[in-house]
Amino acid sequence: SAQTAVSNLNRGAEQYNSFVSLFSNGNKAAAFPALYNSYEAYLQVLNDASALSARPQAATALLDVLPYLEQAAYYYSGMSDQARTTRYAQAYVTVAVHPDVKRKNPTLRSNYVMLTKVAASAAWNSHDYAKAIPFLHAYLGTGDSSMRLVAYNNLGLAYNKTNNFAMSKTVLEDGLMYFPGNSNLLMTLVDVCIKNNDTEGMQKYLPKAITTLPSSDRRLPTLLNTLGIMQEKQLQYELAVATFERLQQLMPNDLNTAKHLAVLFLLAFLRCL
Repeated sequence: SAQTAVSNLNRGAEQYNSFVSLFSNGNKAAAFPALYNSYEAYLQVLNDASALSARPQAATALLDVLPYLEQAAYYYSGMSDQARTTRYAQAYVTVAVHPDVKRKNPTLRSNYVMLTKVAASAAWNSHDYAKAIPFLHAYLGTGDSSMRLVAYNNLGLAYNKTNNFAMSKTVLEDGLMYFPGNSNLLMTLVDVCIKNNDTEGMQKYLPKAITTLPSSDRRLPTLLNTLGIMQEKQLQYELAVATFERLQQLMPNDLNTAKHLAVLFLLAFLRCL
């Protein structure tokens, strides 16, 4: 409501003024918690759909808060306080990527890349996949390439774990544009397609994933079996025979593979009659 927005604006201003006073006196230990309280109050305004008239004021205020959130992250990093480092890094990135703030063209220094990495990694490692998604997008938006492959892979998994299959597939396919033929991305994409019963996706990516794996890879038999069954169901008997014959080379004593081949040879024979 408008009343709540005004209350949060006032609280944000009060906490920010308290931060400035404490910070100017060199009391960073007490100053940064007040800064965080200010950030939270202003962010509540930005995320309040009913507070449209108050949001520009909150966004402007957060432009002042933003650089100090960065300082706080590095302050706590210097103290080896991982929890608080993560908290302020995530707050910084949250403000930086918020649409209302982005429209005001905030100044982001080179440290922004590192802060996105901290924010994304912490959310991912704590299995908070919904929280990790915007931070992974933020990292990818920096153009940095040092962990681009991992970011695309984790972002695809995060979308899948939050039941957004379409975005999971899109992200992983985008990753393959940067890393064509990458085994990790292809395997993740195949796994996502299998779990979501995406036959079209399996047809497209399962053969590609298989070609990237060495014969010693323990995942290969399962993938070959999945491909062979899919080809068999789609009446692609010659392809299915080739797939199961390769599987038989890996597992010569497997009865299931032998049964599939026997059925396929019979079907091929009957087709010729």
